[in-house]
Amino acid sequence: MPVSLAELLQEPVQSVIRRERDTLEELLRSRSNRVVLFGSGNLGRKAVGALQEIGDTPLAFSDNNQKRWGTALENTPILPPKEAAALYGSNAVFLVTIWNEFHWFCETKQQLTGYGCDSVIPYSFLHWRFPDTFLPCLLNDLPNKLYRERDLILKAADIWADPASRDLFEANIRLRALGEFDGIPGRSVENTYLPLDLIQLSASDRFLDCGATGGEMLRDLINKRGEEFALFCALEADNISFPTLETCRDSLSTNLQTKLRLYNCAVGAERQVVRFAHSGLTGSRISEEGLPVIGPSWLSVSTTHKTISGAFHSWSMKCCRNMISICGLMKAMGSRPSCMPFRRSVSCKMPSDSCCFGHHQRSDNGRFGTCLRIVAGQLLSK
Repeated sequence: MPVSLAELLQEPVQSVIRRERDTLEELLRSRSNRVVLFGSGNLGRKAVGALQEIGDTPLAFSDNNQKRWGTALENTPILPPKEAAALYGSNAVFLVTIWNEFHWFCETKQQLTGYGCDSVIPYSFLHWRFPDTFLPCLLNDLPNKLYRERDLILKAADIWADPASRDLFEANIRLRALGEFDGIPGRSVENTYLPLDLIQLSASDRFLDCGATGGEMLRDLINKRGEEFALFCALEADNISFPTLETCRDSLSTNLQTKLRLYNCAVGAERQVVRFAHSGLTGSRISEEGLPVIGPSWLSVSTTHKTISGAFHSWSMKCCRNMISICGLMKAMGSRPSCMPFRRSVSCKMPSDSCCFGHHQRSDNGRFGTCLRIVAGQLLSK
């Protein structure tokens, strides 16, 4: 039986730091440092160089993309999954090096174990061992930062109105603390940006999408509401994604285009120039290795008489009355099933407003719940 959240977070920070450093190599040693990388994209390419730093050269890549079978990456052959499993499933670690919005680790683990692989591990341990290369990245960061926020996380764990919500919250903490994906819900069966059974949309709604990528939320809105909305403001700093966003706009009717505002910029606590790593994917982020972009002032969200401002500077705050966007939480937490248990909490706290935070750091897990309570109180006190 899993230990309680309180027991889990009792581990001393120095012990957590040692675990971050040692877990990957302990797992590799259990298979005589034999490793296959499952996923031959950008993360897989970086993984080869990282592993070579500790004297380990991958035996092979494997990938579900048939077009890559028989080719090589970083002088390492790319094999079909069944062939890789037949050769190495019982004698090597299969390290999953895939991180994007279309991938679910549990599905890959089930696939590989079904082929006979008996040691399938997530990218998390690779990230922990080489934080300077991989972290922070969206929900991924070093666990010790989470443990330093123990009191805040335990406080947030007590606000949920139903067991399902608390269980999901705890599963997300375990994922970030231990690299365990077992409690995370599976793939969504529908787009999760605007679930109509959770919110009611009207023709007067205005949307602010901070991190609009290629316009996924905009397309979902148009599919569900057509032209029945007032305004859609889309901010995207990634210079690869932004042209896709412009193409999306240009494909729309003239009337819809008049309701759109596109901004090629970042969102932060203050106006400044930052360096941004452009990838065209969800891994785009502020990075010293990136190109400079301008970040505007924090976008305060005004209510009738109050302003919810930049106090929560590490969050992307997306909605208030007459301004609704809920893509961030659902993307950050994983999928539609991830957000469903929050239905009761949201309906109790915010019957006429929607609020969403897309968090980027592990330590923000405790802040989500407490900030939700604070913001709900502000909105309900109008």
